[in-house]
This record gives sequence, structure tokens and C-alpha cells, in this order.
Amino acid sequence: MIISFVLPNFVFLKANDLIGKNPTLTKTLSPSVNLSISQVSAPETGLPLIIVTATNDVPVIGDQYVFLNVSGMGITFGDYSVSGYQINIADGSSAGSILFYVQDDLLAEGNEIATLSLYGPSAGLVLGPVIEQNLTIEDNEICGGPGGIVINNQAQANSFRTTYPGCLVVEGDLTINDDDGMGTDLVNIDSLYGLTGVNGALGIFFNPVLSKLDSLNNITQVGGDISIFDNNMITSLTGLSGLSSHTGTFSVYNNPALNSLNGIYNLTVFNNLNIYSNPNLINLNGLANADIINGALYINGNDNLIDISGLSSIASVGSSLTISSNPALTSIQELTQLISVNESLFITDNASLENVNGLLFLESITQDLYIDNNGALTDYCGLYPIMDKEVNMGGTAIGGTITITNNAVDPSPADIVMNGACGNIQNERTGQKYTSLQDAINDADPMGGDTIVFLDHIEESFVAYNSVYVNSNGFTLTIPDEIPDVSFGRMEIYQDVVFIWLGGTIIVNPAGLINNDGTLHNNGTIIYQGGTGTFENGGIYKGTGSFQGNFMNYGSVNPGN
Repeated sequence: MIISFVLPNFVFLKANDLIGKNPTLTKTLSPSVNLSISQVSAPETGLPLIIVTATNDVPVIGDQYVFLNVSGMGITFGDYSVSGYQINIADGSSAGSILFYVQDDLLAEGNEIATLSLYGPSAGLVLGPVIEQNLTIEDNEICGGPGGIVINNQAQANSFRTTYPGCLVVEGDLTINDDDGMGTDLVNIDSLYGLTGVNGALGIFFNPVLSKLDSLNNITQVGGDISIFDNNMITSLTGLSGLSSHTGTFSVYNNPALNSLNGIYNLTVFNNLNIYSNPNLINLNGLANADIINGALYINGNDNLIDISGLSSIASVGSSLTISSNPALTSIQELTQLISVNESLFITDNASLENVNGLLFLESITQDLYIDNNGALTDYCGLYPIMDKEVNMGGTAIGGTITITNNAVDPSPADIVMNGACGNIQNERTGQKYTSLQDAINDADPMGGDTIVFLDHIEESFVAYNSVYVNSNGFTLTIPDEIPDVSFGRMEIYQDVVFIWLGGTIIVNPAGLINNDGTLHNNGTIIYQGGTGTFENGGIYKGTGSFQGNFMNYGSVNPGN
């Protein structure tokens, strides 16, 4: 009798074969399905095709299938498309394939790795040892490699989009430099339009006939220094209007036609900022939104620079501040937000500079103060607050030496303190000037009959932008008619704003006007010189005080007046 039996995962044997023998059992592998791909990397451009194949060790019995999964860090449906996620192997065949296309996702994200893997086989298939393959998708939006990109001539500029199709971000430095020894022909860089970033430095220099940077206006970030110099025809920086961040030093120098920094208004933070030797630059307005200088600020040798108004929001300079050799600069009034300089302050060789009033709110200089060779400089009252701390509070405001030499007037720190503060609000009895109405009020003598006079347009003190409470302490606030501003002789109180005059007298010039759209609470006396003038009330007027003049009311007058 012959008996047949089956040992799982072993060979089939007959009983007769075992008679008189020591049987050897040999394990065999079951057939399995494995994954392969036609290439392991592909660029985003050109819609490259990768054939994804599932192969069984032996032909299958009956139609079989297995599913494909696609995963990976940052991998989305925008990176690829497939002809299907089910790979079918027909009866009697050992393999089946689908088509996998790499797509351009229009994102600058660097190379990505898509992991393709098999899962969910049908009943006639068993997953094998190789069910996963990695496909590198080469990002075309980041271009140029670590070495960056150099544009030396017009031909290179024109071919940028064919050389780097789809490029959004330069991986290294981007250098635009018409200095290849083959003549000067770089007139425009229009083909660079669409770039959104430079991971390295941005250099634009030695370009005699390049006049505009407009094609760079989508660049939002630069990862290194920005250097713009020796460009004969560039008049502004409007092409950099999209730039909102950069790392490193920002330098603009030796650009003979540059008359404006307009275009970099989205930059609020600089590390080191150098603006020098631009003979036609008249102001720094393009820096109007800058409020932080982490490193040094260097303004030098700009022959026609008449003001530095673009620096009006700078609160601190992390290293040294230098304003030097700007012969047309008459004032640094725009620095009134500056509180600290964390190294040294240099103001030198500015032939027309008359005063340093912009330093009124400067509280500290970590190292040296050096003011030298400013031939017209006579007024130092802007240094009164910091010198007062230096002289009267133990030398704590300036960490190093104080040098004031070779100017029209060279006062000592003690002289500056003795000469007093500057400002456009003055106590007529004492002659003391103030920049703050509240300071003038606090110092007024209630028993001295003091009169405080506005010497110039003091909008922030006079126009009630915010609700204010003022106690005269017995002095008189005078608004004279010779103030050189049409809004002066006007007290304007805006809607939802409260101005409370707790006592004393406000005298307004005969041509003046009080316009109240908010709330004027008067417990003192408001009077026009000669008793004429108009008070237009569109808001609320109340209090126990008095008003003498013409009163035009289209608002509310509360009881008690």
C-alpha cells in the first residue's frame, strides 16, 4: 500500500521512500510578490514617467492584484500622479505594472523622497521581502546648487528660464555682475522674474547699463548679505519691494544715479546697514518701516543727503552708529525714537549740521560719543537728557569717552547741561524750554503766575489724539497767532477723545478756532484774545469753567456750564 501525505512548507514524500532510510526534510520558499521601479530619481520638469512593477516569483493562478501606497515627508498629490493604485497581475503572468508620473508642484522645498510600497495582496499572492522602493524627486524650484548662479551678460540673463526651468529659489548666491571682460551689455534681467528667494547672498554690482531691478520684486527673503554697488544707472530699489527678511549685511554704495531707497519698505529688521557714497541720494525714506538695527548703522559720504527721515522708527542700534561726511545734512531730527546705541556713536564731518535735536530721547551709549568737525554745529540741546544723566547721575549714561571737538561750538558735558533742554514749549518766566507739555506743566510755579507758550507747531502736545487730563497749577497756556502752521491757533479734539482742562486759563489768538468733536471738559477759563474767535462744538462741552467768544453749537452742552 502506498500512502501520500503533505508536510506544510516541505517537499512531498511517499511512504515507500522512507523504508530503511533516515529522511531529510528540505524547506522550500513559497512564491512571493516584490516591488521594483524603473528609476530611482527623477526631476520635476518634463513630467517624467516611472514604471512601477509588482513581480511574482512564479506565474499566478487566476487574476491577482496588489495595492500601491505612496508616502514620504512632504509628499502630496501635487508631487505625482499615477495610472492607478491597484497593480493587476493577469492569470498566467508573473508581473503587472502601473505608470507613475512626477509632477511639478511649483513649490520651493528641496529634493523629496517618495516611498512606494506594496500592501493588501489578493488571496493568490504573498508579499515578498522587497515591497518598498524610494524615489528621489529632484526639486526644480530650487536651482543653481550650492555654488549659486552668476549672471555676467545679457545672453545668460535671457536664457535663465531655459537653463533653470521652474526655478523659484536660488540655492546659493545670486550674483548679477556685468563684468565678464566681454563688454557691457547687461541691460535687463527680466527673465529672473518669478524668483521668490535667494538662500545665499544677493550681489548686484558693476553694472554700467542696468537701470532697473523690477524683475526681482517677488523675492521675499535673502539668506546672506545684500550688496548693491557700482551700478551707474539704477535710481531706486523699487525692484526689491517684496523683500521682507534677510540675514547678514545690507550695503548700498557707489551708485551715482541712486536718488531714493524706495522699494525696501517691507524690511523692518536689519543686521548691519551701510549706506554710503551715493552722491545723488537725498533721503532715506525707503527705510521708513525699519525699527531694529541688530548690528551697525553706517551713513557716510552721501553728498546730497538732506535728511534721514527714513530712520524715524529706529529705537536701538546693536553696534555702532556712524553719521559722517554728509555735507548737505542739516539735521538729524528724525532720530527721535532712538533710545540706545550699544557701542559707539560717531557724528563727524557733516558740514551743514546745525543741531543734534534728534537725540533728545537717547538714554545710553555703551562705548564712546564722538562729535567732530561739524562746521555748522552750534546747538547741542538734544544731548541735554543724556548729558544730564552723565553729569548729575554718576556717569552712567555713556560707557566710554566723550569727545566734542572741531565743531562750530565745542561745549563740555557740563556746558550742555547748563545751557538746558531744547523744545518748542517755553515757560516765559524762567525761559526753560520743554519738549513735553506735561513736563512744562509739572515745573510751572502755581504761585508765580507762570505762562507757558508754544513756540512752534507741537502737534503731539496740542492736538488731543488721545484723552488727556491737564491741570494748569495756576499757569496760563498761551496759543499765539504767530505760530507758523495753519492748524495752530486751533484746538482740535477728535471724536471719542476727551480733553479735560482742570483749571487756569487757555488763551487763543483772535483768528484761532476750537473744534470739538469729542468731549471738552472745562473747569477753568478758555478765552480768545480780544474776546473774539469761534468755538465749534460738535461733541460734548461740559464742566464748571467759562468760555468767552463765539460759540457755535451743533453738539451737546451739559448742565453746569
